[in-house]
Amino acid sequence: MQSTCKHLLALGLLLSSAAALGQTFEQGGITYNTRPDGSAEVTLGEGFYRGTIEIPATAGGKTVAALGHGAMNGSHGLRTLVLPATLTLLGDYALNGCDSLTAVNLPAGLTRIGDHALARCELLKGTLAVPEGVAEIGDFAFFRCRTLQGITLPASVTDIGTRAFMGCSQLRAITVAEGNAAFADDAGVLLSADRKNLLAFPRKQTNWRDYVVPATVEHIAEYAFYGCDAMKTITFPSRLTTIGTSAMENCRLIGSVTLPPTITAIGANAFKGCDGLKDIHCQAGTPPALNPFRTPFGYLTDLSAKTLYVPIGSATAYAAAPVWADFGTIVEEEGSSVGNLAVAPVRVAVEDRTITVMGTDSHSEISLIGVDGRVLARGTNAFTVDNAGVYIIRVNSRTFKVLIK
Repeated sequence: MQSTCKHLLALGLLLSSAAALGQTFEQGGITYNTRPDGSAEVTLGEGFYRGTIEIPATAGGKTVAALGHGAMNGSHGLRTLVLPATLTLLGDYALNGCDSLTAVNLPAGLTRIGDHALARCELLKGTLAVPEGVAEIGDFAFFRCRTLQGITLPASVTDIGTRAFMGCSQLRAITVAEGNAAFADDAGVLLSADRKNLLAFPRKQTNWRDYVVPATVEHIAEYAFYGCDAMKTITFPSRLTTIGTSAMENCRLIGSVTLPPTITAIGANAFKGCDGLKDIHCQAGTPPALNPFRTPFGYLTDLSAKTLYVPIGSATAYAAAPVWADFGTIVEEEGSSVGNLAVAPVRVAVEDRTITVMGTDSHSEISLIGVDGRVLARGTNAFTVDNAGVYIIRVNSRTFKVLIK
């Protein structure tokens, strides 16, 4: 009996201790949980938080160390928030959807900003400084902070989740402190420290309409340019090898892109929603492999009105390759290197079986030639053909092979 009583007493103490660790209590209109280490975290109580809230450094005799998971999630009426210096964690969804919040101080002791922690805080303004000591910024951490203009990252940040800055439509710069071993910035564009990976492009960066990707970049990360709907041109570097999933999705005004000969992989939906994209210049002699069910242009997107420019001798390979074969017109062009395109901007476009030569002057000699070598027409920069097939356009000493389906 005595042994049984001791076991029951021990069990009671254990249950009491466990209850204390998970205890929820309220103080000053704020609801808290007790964490396993004995500190307190703010949690979502019976109602949402509104107006001005100042979180104290201690509550119920415990140090307030965190805004817990979903602590103020969806508190649409929260306008002002003051966080204590004791805070180390901004938990997942902690301030998600606080769309009346205009400013928030991030305490110096903070070490992690969780997934969706500040997502949809659509009235946050100015530049938000992430304090030194923060190592991790979660997925979608600043998603759709529409009025935020700048974010500064300390040397301590080593991990930034996917789409952390997506939808920040007024963001001008993501600035990285010197000494960061994982990240760097180029005029406010977020890169990996070795400058080989372009990770995030602020939609209002200095060159937000006409952007030249740094020459060091080899990989463009998924969603890097997502929704840059005012960008008109983008120039890819000569060493680029991969473009990630949805990297340029919904860049609606871009009319033409040139993919360097080093390109080997293009992710699903990389150019989906690029409604103005009429011409693709792919300089790789061998067609990059594309998945027809995860196409860069969006599944079931009609490519019949678009023109694909490829190196001399490769039109047949592209015409037989998945997705590339769906382009309505495939044109072989000479001088397809980046350098030659820059100094010799003669181009050929096709629409409704009319072949138009652009970038010439009044002294240019232009001819339409059949596949058998016979000159079909000359003396103009626009030719209309009756039949599908292969045609040659000769401009002075240059030739362009046009495949019309």
